Amino acid sequence: MQMIHPRPLVHGKSGALVAMLLVASFSWGCAPAPRPSIKPGSSAVGATASIRIHATGISNPTDGDELPDGSLIIGGRDGRIFRVAGDGSLELIGDISAKVLSGGERGLLGIAVSPPTATSGERTLYATYNRRGDGATVLVAARLMVAPYRVFGVSEPLVVIDHYNPNHNGGDIVLIADGLLIVATGDSGGSGDPFNAAQSLESNLGKLLLVDLRGPDLKVKIVARGLRNPWKMAVDSRASNLWIADVGQDNFEEVNRVSLDAVTGSDGSIVNFGWPILEGDGCFRASPCTPPAHYLAPLWTYRHGPACSIIGGAVSGGEYLYSDYCDARIYALPLDATIGTPPTLLLPLGEGRRPSSMFSTRDGRVWVLDIERGEVLELVLSR
Repeated sequence: MQMIHPRPLVHGKSGALVAMLLVASFSWGCAPAPRPSIKPGSSAVGATASIRIHATGISNPTDGDELPDGSLIIGGRDGRIFRVAGDGSLELIGDISAKVLSGGERGLLGIAVSPPTATSGERTLYATYNRRGDGATVLVAARLMVAPYRVFGVSEPLVVIDHYNPNHNGGDIVLIADGLLIVATGDSGGSGDPFNAAQSLESNLGKLLLVDLRGPDLKVKIVARGLRNPWKMAVDSRASNLWIADVGQDNFEEVNRVSLDAVTGSDGSIVNFGWPILEGDGCFRASPCTPPAHYLAPLWTYRHGPACSIIGGAVSGGEYLYSDYCDARIYALPLDATIGTPPTLLLPLGEGRRPSSMFSTRDGRVWVLDIERGEVLELVLSR
């Protein structure tokens, strides 16, 4: 077997835009969305939690965000992009499936919607996906028209990160400001990160990348390393912290919390989450092991069985909420938790559910995507 050195390429921004997406729409009715049953942003701990099916019919949903009118934008693994209205009806507003390599852990990975432009109210939609042909993770930008909602003018890849395996793609996007993004990347698989990509500063795999599109020249900077497969991030704007759910290998899943200043500042230090020296808070490659320089220990870890793959994560009220692909239960960690603080179990999602993403909206509501059933679920809290 040919061994490929894992030094992914980062390509510069192209001014060329692809043709407008072919867009179509369809809808069907669902029960109207109820008002949040407790004050938005209130603590989930101590409330009675349940799950409501808000929408169904999205094949393999992988990520979502909020639109200006409070409706949702949801990306499917195959590259189709939907608007989910308040009554649960679906509208196909964009389709990049011709560009997306979909299957297994590959596909449309992350989406994020920018603030409005000063003049037209249009938004920018940022998306990551695995590219047809070579499987590279690419970041693109598109125009998001808001009346009616349409995705068009998709750019050529702004950032390209080459892979040598089909899994551990990461791909989540956090928008710090319009044109300033954090993109999470996985280590590209190959059990145990055999090329040490997550630790190597010659590779953009297993990292947090700060991507700055605001000037004439695109800038990409590694701001954290030592991640295995960071599957969804969330921002606690109150405390200016970034929360990261990082999928483990054989034994541990982990929740990481890092200040935004630590990953967007200019002091030159690069936060290190430890992989593959450590898995969770335990040694992985050798025991005993020495944590690397600038190591940031996980806030919380948990063992496999029945859990297998952490699914992050949403910040709402005073908690960070997360689930697991195999265990399918929702847990809450207080935002001011210290290392080792145990989470609170809120509720199981139910037999046969496979959560793929969680996110919150401005009103504090929490949404869960079920990749198995193609559903958008709302976490409903009452006292």
